[in-house]
Amino acid sequence: MPARTGEFRTGECYSLFVTHRDRTVLVHASADAVPGALDGHRAETVYLGIGTLGTQSDRFREDYWREVVEAVGARRVVPIHWDDFTRGLHRPMRPLPRPFDDVPRSLAWLQRRAERAGVAFAMPRFAEPVSPWSA
Repeated sequence: MPARTGEFRTGECYSLFVTHRDRTVLVHASADAVPGALDGHRAETVYLGIGTLGTQSDRFREDYWREVVEAVGARRVVPIHWDDFTRGLHRPMRPLPRPFDDVPRSLAWLQRRAERAGVAFAMPRFAEPVSPWSA
């Protein structure tokens, strides 16, 4: 920082599974998925990237939910990658601004979808320790 938005491109995105004892977490930071890529994997909690999800169609969001959350059998979802990453961490976090995203729309959709599926939904809190398996 400071950096222009286009300088944050990496060209790759990975799904990371973390296992601790007999518990598993998936960190899926990109708001997109390769169909079938997570089949056969399991995770109790998904840290689900939702950056730009608010600009996508309902169909896209449903497909994304199915290919990530349902594919791994998650019982808890924590949205990540929703904040304005051009802002330093010494300042309060805020959502990525429009027209780049519609974070309130994403969060509202995600909460409704999680409730319908019986999946717990939890917002992360900056700089606060939390267990990925607690409510």
